[in-house]
Amino acid sequence: MPKKADQHQLIVLYVDDEPQALKYFEKAFKDDFAVRTAESVEEARALIERETGQIAVVISDQRMPSAKGVDLLSWVRLARPHAVRILTTAFSDLDSAIEAVNDGAIFRYVTKPWDIRDLRGTLMRALDLHRLQCDRELLMREKTEVLQRLIIIDQVRSYLSRLASPLDLATRSLSAAKSGVPDTDSDMLQAIDGVTQGISRIKGIVAELRSFADPIRDHDREAFAIEEAIERSLLQPTIAPFSSRISVACQAHAEVLAVKAEVVTIIGHLLANAVEATMRVVDGRQAQITVSSRRRERRLQVTIHDNGIGIPPMNLPRIFDPFFTTKEAVDGMGLGLTICRTIVMHHGGHIQMRSEYNRWTEVVFDLPLAIPPA
Repeated sequence: MPKKADQHQLIVLYVDDEPQALKYFEKAFKDDFAVRTAESVEEARALIERETGQIAVVISDQRMPSAKGVDLLSWVRLARPHAVRILTTAFSDLDSAIEAVNDGAIFRYVTKPWDIRDLRGTLMRALDLHRLQCDRELLMREKTEVLQRLIIIDQVRSYLSRLASPLDLATRSLSAAKSGVPDTDSDMLQAIDGVTQGISRIKGIVAELRSFADPIRDHDREAFAIEEAIERSLLQPTIAPFSSRISVACQAHAEVLAVKAEVVTIIGHLLANAVEATMRVVDGRQAQITVSSRRRERRLQVTIHDNGIGIPPMNLPRIFDPFFTTKEAVDGMGLGLTICRTIVMHHGGHIQMRSEYNRWTEVVFDLPLAIPPA
């Protein structure tokens, strides 16, 4: 009988206190499934806890010395909800098997002695049900994540829209005020020009953020190696002088499907932050920054780690908030990480930051692979 591609990645566990029955089950189905066996409820529970996420089907005999099969399957229902539960029993125990089905503790019961062909079909259907349940949960989780991203993006758009009107009003007010200042009052005129330039800069940043808050069009994406974006980031004036302290360790042949300029923006900003963090170290340790990547299912996970001064725990929850910054006003406006998060979200990913104050900081984000693994 042909096997499905993932058949031997999922485990069918058979529990019975009769060693001969365990051997018979394994011999009958080892060519069809990845089979594990246990001689007691205790052994089965230990195996299920050890094989996290791999136990797809649990089939248990009803009569065992320490506990009934129904008791085990009821525990499995809570401990591993996606594991499909089957009870096997003799005709004399049929009433308890039917009761277990009605209570929802098991998927099906199988009477002894088995019909091997029928039992094989039952196990196949149980595996299909397990896959269906896992796929459904994954789909629901993905839908929830998409909804959360849309809510965040909508909040960013709303916030930026509210900023635009006050900035325009401030510009007009300054222009009106300047018209009433005598030409001889050079200090006041210079101060007004300085404030106007500052507001213009803020308006430009807000406009840039609003463009990032718009969804990426498919034709904007291209396939490229992540190393290309890293190399371009290393050439930026704020980073290039410190490239000797930056090491790159990326998986070979891993292309992403993304907007290259935006990925360069992410990496460039994160590297600039890492460089600054290592420059502020005062205990004499040698500065180290590492950029690495690895495949995780259909995405490429990029990690930037530095051994700089780290981030105080009280600041970590707010690190991606718009306009949150611990720098002086002349050094930054607290928008860089907000832009990074928005770009990553538009590529369907997540960005996370971990840090130990005065020790290190690590930022991890992911991008879609151009050619997902088979």
